[in-house]
Amino acid sequence: MTLRLGVVGGALALGVLGVALMLMVGDASGDEWPGWDEGWALIAFPLGVPLAVAAALGLLRGSGLVARVTGVTAAVWLWGACVFLIWHLLG
Repeated sequence: MTLRLGVVGGALALGVLGVALMLMVGDASGDEWPGWDEGWALIAFPLGVPLAVAAALGLLRGSGLVARVTGVTAAVWLWGACVFLIWHLLG
């Protein structure tokens, strides 16, 4: 039952993201916000946050609470910095 709910939830999330992507591509031709350059960053950042958190927790397995909190915070900030730099270079 839990797996089915996870699959349905994941499919719904991907559907919403797909619709948002199509709308952003359609809007990219105009000068209104969000255009393509901002739109992909708005999608990429939240999708990458769980991966950054998982990577930090995996690297800091067995560490103390302060080290894990610091590592997770640094990983999310690093992911945000990477998204920003790519957006800046492409935009």
